Parts: sequence; structure tokens; C-alpha cells
Amino acid sequence: MNSQYLQKQLFEAMVEILDRAELDPKFPKATGGADFEVQVDGLRFAVECEKNPRPSRVSPPPKSLTSGDRIPVKGIPVAGKRLTEALSKLGWNWFDAAGNCRLAAPGQFLIERSGNSPVVKMPPGRLNLSTPETNHLMRALLVPENAGRSWSQRELSEACDPQVSLGLTNKVVRELREEGFLVGDGPVQINDPQGLLAAWTEKYRFDRNFIHSAFTLLKSGEIHRRLTSLEEEQPMVCRFAYASFSAADFQASDVRQPVIWLYAAFGEEDILMQRLEAKAVDSGANLQILVARDKGVFFNHDVAEGRLRATNPLQTYVDLMHCGGRGAEAAEAILRQCLKPAWEKTT
Repeated sequence: MNSQYLQKQLFEAMVEILDRAELDPKFPKATGGADFEVQVDGLRFAVECEKNPRPSRVSPPPKSLTSGDRIPVKGIPVAGKRLTEALSKLGWNWFDAAGNCRLAAPGQFLIERSGNSPVVKMPPGRLNLSTPETNHLMRALLVPENAGRSWSQRELSEACDPQVSLGLTNKVVRELREEGFLVGDGPVQINDPQGLLAAWTEKYRFDRNFIHSAFTLLKSGEIHRRLTSLEEEQPMVCRFAYASFSAADFQASDVRQPVIWLYAAFGEEDILMQRLEAKAVDSGANLQILVARDKGVFFNHDVAEGRLRATNPLQTYVDLMHCGGRGAEAAEAILRQCLKPAWEKTT
């Protein structure tokens, strides 16, 4: 993406945002430290364009853009949430090539737009939070048991189950720093756990699980007793776990849901169906069995005496956010009661 081409594209977007057809359609010359300046109704917008901005590199507007009555504006290719939050926090107005913007003149006007699809293709190398390997790293970083911990990259890679290569760990850590999720340049430590959780949840591929809807005539108490016996038969092998709403039922006091949700390790679902005398159904299911293609869903599982293990509250939260129904409401209870207290305790 040519810098001059981007500047012209951003100028056209600025003209459209301000809705001023009388503006000179010719791209203006750079002036006073800005890539271009737009004057409307006595206001002077001094625009600095940036080709590949990252949240961790954002700095306050330079004095050259704030002198006199100039309003500093950052022109960016694509308005990402973390980037725009960082820009606004440091005193920038901003807009992107698709017309998403926040332009304000105190006491005079405010223009805010969002939701326009990107019109510029960003360069490769951005953090991909949807791969199984990245999922392992996110779990190690975000489980409440590791709240506030500082890691070396080797420690982090070895803490994952299964272990992630040091090379990939280094790449992910580098990208997390660029996005402002990690503290400084020293040991690996999360700066914004809730923000990272939100970003990971958005990209998480819940659809990689196979879902079996099933029905059993067994009563709830008998189902739980048989699940406990499965746990006791092979306590050192993680094959099954309460998931989603059922895990949340143990972890958050105000979550209730009649259907029992379970994870089964890949290839083990038939054992679970036989033990619970369950049959696959198209409707009226009282069992939802998630067949995990990623064994990481069992990472740091929640163990309690006298019952089948459950997924870690972190995994419970992510799954609930993708389950539909009242999943988001239940996830909020997990966040409020299990995750945030651990993170806030270390702040």
C-alpha cells in the first residue's frame, strides 16, 4: 500500500465524513507537520496519516499539530478497537479509510461513526487468535490461577498443554506487545486481561467441536452419579468434563440450565453415550455432548470431590459466549464471579 495513495484515500474519506462537497477535491499539500489539512466552518483539522499503526506505538499529538486552533487528527487504514481506544486516550481525533471516525471540537460538534467494513487490506503478520496453538497460549496466560504471573517465553511455551513451540510463542508474544496486551518489553505479563479475553473470544473457533444432541431417560441425579463413576475409574486421564452451562452451574451461583453440557475427548463420545444410556435426537435433547478436537479445553480443569471435573472458568466463559441462548448472560456471571476477582487481586 503506497503511502501517498493512502493519504489521498484518507483525504477523500475525510471529505465524505465532513459532508462538504465544496472542499477542493485536489489533495492538499502537507503543511505544518501534517500530511494534509482540512478547513471547515472555521475549524482546522491537521491530519497525520499512518500506514501501519499499532496500539503500543501510539504517542500524544506533536506540538506541531496542536499549535494555534488546529485539531489533531490521525488518519488510519482500519479502525481497530484497541487502536482507536489508545488514540482517543492520548488526545487524538481519528478516522479510517472506510469512514469510521471520532472527530470532536469541544463545544462545537462531535461526529462518531462505526461499523463500516474495511476498504483497505492490511499487511500480513497480524496476530491470529483463532489457531489451536494460539488457544493454548491464551489459556495459559488467562486462566485465573495464573493471574499476575510473569513468564519467560520458554516458561510460557512449556506451560501449555500441549506444549507450543518456542518460535511460535515468540511470534505471538511479539504481536501481543504490539497490540498493547502485554506489559513493556521485559518478562511476559498481561497488561489488559479483560481486553485480551474479549479479543480471543471474538476469534475463538467453537465450531471446531462436534456437537451431539442426545436424550436419556435417566434422572439428573443418576446422570451425575454415573459421570462421577467415570471420573473415579481413570482419575489421572482427562476424558470428560462438565462444559458450558453445566460447568457454570458449579462456578457461578446464579447460572441454572436444565440441559447437561459435557465435553468428551475425541473418540470417547461413544463411551459417554453408552454410560448415560443416551440416544442421538434432533429435538428435545437433555444432553449436549461436545466432542473436543482440541484437548486444550481440559487445561487446568476445575476439580471438586464427588463430581466429574469441569472446564476451567476461563474455558467455560469462552464456550458460553458461543453457545447462544442465554450463554452471554451466563458468561457475564463467570467473568464477574470467577475471572475478574482473580485479575483485580493482582492489580
